[in-house]
Amino acid sequence: LEFRRVLFRSSDDSDHGRRTFDGSTEVSNAITALKAQYGAKRVFALGHSNGAMNLGGVIGKYPGLIDGVVLVSGIYDLNAISQMRGKQYGGIAGQDYISSIARTTTIIAVHGTEDVTVPFEQSQNYITAAKAAKLKADLKTVDGVGHDFGGPLAQTAIAALNSLVH
Repeated sequence: LEFRRVLFRSSDDSDHGRRTFDGSTEVSNAITALKAQYGAKRVFALGHSNGAMNLGGVIGKYPGLIDGVVLVSGIYDLNAISQMRGKQYGGIAGQDYISSIARTTTIIAVHGTEDVTVPFEQSQNYITAAKAAKLKADLKTVDGVGHDFGGPLAQTAIAALNSLVH
């Protein structure tokens, strides 16, 4: 399942066409349908950037739907990112749903230390909060890597996903 968002530009082009949004209902509906269609007993998911943000919300809004997630370079605290960028961002803040996540769901966040699009602290703070809530959570740090999904960031994320599946 690949979930993509449609990009649109603001009138002043200030955000380079990027917007965050809450696609958690659409993602959960698709996962539920595919799970039923294929009789899946376990579900694992990987999301990058906005995909990670939405998966962080899905696992809290729909506890137990997903057994394990790999969240790559995601935004989980919309207030912090809004303050940093000086404008309000919408979407789903995974941080707000940590207390609802099923204790059986494993969370692995992967983030590059040189990410200038989404600060490394977003993943660091999310995983710290998840661990404080007694969730199975881990942070995989990729030194010297930015936001683009490729190379060492992708390799680390895929290895993390494989660790969940096997």
